[in-house]
Amino acid sequence: MFYRIKIQELLYHLFSNLLKRAGDNCASITNPELDKIYETRSSVVSDLGKPPRLSELAKSVGMSEKKIKLFI
Repeated sequence: MFYRIKIQELLYHLFSNLLKRAGDNCASITNPELDKIYETRSSVVSDLGKPPRLSELAKSVGMSEKKIKLFI
């Protein structure tokens, strides 16, 4: 019962934050950028014991740090 309530609480916070974001000007994303984001995710998930620095990650996928931060 406790875990179920905690999950519901987290979902509430997630959707609450998404609703706040809907009013903001969100950056558009192109298909090539989306592919790079998936590549970034795969890179991070492949070795969770050694997370890369943001600057290294940005260079490896050819995106700016600022652009990657928009999607974090």
